[in-house]
Amino acid sequence: MTSKNIDERMLNRQTKPTFDDLINHCGESGNTWTELNKHLKGEHRAMGIICFPYGTEGWCVRYSRKNKKICDIFAEDGAFTLQFRIINDAINAIYNELSEYAKEVWDNRHPCKNGNESWIHFRVNNVEHLHDVIKTIRAKLSVRL
Repeated sequence: MTSKNIDERMLNRQTKPTFDDLINHCGESGNTWTELNKHLKGEHRAMGIICFPYGTEGWCVRYSRKNKKICDIFAEDGAFTLQFRIINDAINAIYNELSEYAKEVWDNRHPCKNGNESWIHFRVNNVEHLHDVIKTIRAKLSVRL
């Protein structure tokens, strides 16, 4: 993740935004987040809560299902970024189906200490990215630990 993305986020911790505020901050990409929100709540029965989770990364919506975190989505100026942890084998199974951008995101992942999982920071600003994110989340949730 670049510092540019952080600079574009909603960082005023004193004023909690609404979901509409977060969507509007994303500009045209807000429509894409709205579609992803429908997907997460529909197909995955996810719940979303607005929070400021890490102290310096800004406001986000944390999506979870049955108390298991799926991802955090941070509003950015003109885009949004998903941050989540995923088992490496889940991505390896769909790697060839992903766009070049999504492959680059995966190739630049942040490995966890256990060696079996990685952190992904996936910036979304178009529909192709949305399709990759949906594939990735499906892969993440299909793996049983």
